This record gives sequence, structure tokens and C-alpha cells, in this order.
Amino acid sequence: MHKAPAGQLSEERLAHINADIQKTLAQLRAEDNPLAVRSTPAPAGERRYHVEMLGRLGDLRHAQGSCYPIKSWTEDGYDYYYESCNVQFEDGHYEAQAVPWPIRYKVGHDLYHGDLGSVTVPLPPPLPGWKLPAGEHVSQELREYAHEQGVDI
Repeated sequence: MHKAPAGQLSEERLAHINADIQKTLAQLRAEDNPLAVRSTPAPAGERRYHVEMLGRLGDLRHAQGSCYPIKSWTEDGYDYYYESCNVQFEDGHYEAQAVPWPIRYKVGHDLYHGDLGSVTVPLPPPLPGWKLPAGEHVSQELREYAHEQGVDI
């Protein structure tokens, strides 16, 4: 066996390194092959999400939506909330709208605590005496809804 001078690799060592490099390159090329599709586990099941409104789109008058609390507090035996609603309009378009007036439920009869079961509850109108704060925006649809409930904002 031929001994390489200090600082140089032997022919045998160079051949071994070259073989390792070729093996690694072959593995990398195989992993990078766009035609080599890895199998993935089948999904547990298809999930579809949508807003379900009452009736057919043609039956929808004005708007329907689902609301969720964005701020809450308890005061004087009531749970209060500010809500945002995902609304579907009679023409079919969707919009998220913030409700500017506080909504309240008596403690123990709170929709968001599950006290009412799975009932559908219309959006409560503004409380008596509530005024839209200066500079606050309210959509035309919510303004009309409040008017229909006897409150002009």
C-alpha cells in the first residue's frame, strides 16, 4: 500500500470519499425527483364549512347571520357583549359587521353560556336610551334593523 505524504489523502481514501459523495448525490436526486410522489395517509374525512341560513336564498329577506362575542363583561345581573356578525344578504353576498351597541342577557339565561340551548335568537336591538357614539360607524343594514325594532340611531 502506498503511503501518501503528510497533508495528502491516499488513493484508497479518495476513492472511499468519492463513493460516499456519489451515494449522497444519488439519494438527494431521488428525493428531489418531482415524479417521485410520496404516499401520504388518507385524510380522516372531508370537512366542509359554510354558514347555514334558514330557507332558500330566494326566501331570505334583508339578511341573516351568525354572531359571536368580541368583548364581554358582567354588570347588574346581566352578561353584556359587543358582537360581530357574519351576515348573508338577500342578494347572496356575505359580510362581517360589528354591532356597535351592547347586547345583554340575564345571568343564567345567556345564549353564549349555553343557558338557552341551541335556539336561534334574533339580534337584540339597542337598549333604551343607547346612542351611537360620535364618530362611530354603523352599517346601513344595522341602522335599518334598529329602526325596524323602534330605535333610530
